[in-house]
Amino acid sequence: MIKSSKYILYISLYLLIQEIIGGVFIVLLGLNKNLRLLEHDWKVAFANIFIMIVLFIVLRKHINRYINQLSFSIQKIGLYFLIGIIYSTIFNFIFIEIYGGDFSLKPHNKILLSSILSIVLIGPIAEEIIFRVIPVEYLLKKEVSKNWIIFFTSLFFSLVHLPNWYQVIATFLLGLLCSIIYTKERNLLYPIIIHFIYNAFSVFIG
Repeated sequence: MIKSSKYILYISLYLLIQEIIGGVFIVLLGLNKNLRLLEHDWKVAFANIFIMIVLFIVLRKHINRYINQLSFSIQKIGLYFLIGIIYSTIFNFIFIEIYGGDFSLKPHNKILLSSILSIVLIGPIAEEIIFRVIPVEYLLKKEVSKNWIIFFTSLFFSLVHLPNWYQVIATFLLGLLCSIIYTKERNLLYPIIIHFIYNAFSVFIG
């Protein structure tokens, strides 16, 4: 059984760091002056970079194992790239047409450099490490059921996208797909590909 209190603390710490560290960086760089639409993008970008640096330092003894997870086959990259395109197309076009609502991950209606950097490039890498690799590997070591791990990590990944409930739905389904792929392949690169394609669709098309 998962000790959910530890995982809740883990996610809460992530959100706290995102607000504090991200906020500090945008103030220091003057990105909060007359650029309110950009604040969220830059805050997330700087916070995720900071968190990845900290994780690299903390997990440096295990870094070789995570580097080995970046090994890949061209066939599987092609397969998961195709799966990402199919999933993103189905979700962004069919689901939105049926249910309506704002499933886009953009905090505003403009495609900006900050959105591309934060959501499309940095986001998939940072979030797959923070919400997929580390918790999944930890819970697998604790011999927790894979089905429970997939559900649990996907749920918490989706909840950090509150208060937009449409995004919660979208990221929960995305989380399920990425968690299934990661637990099957145990390779960081493949869920990053899926996540990257989905976020790119959300920014440029959603």
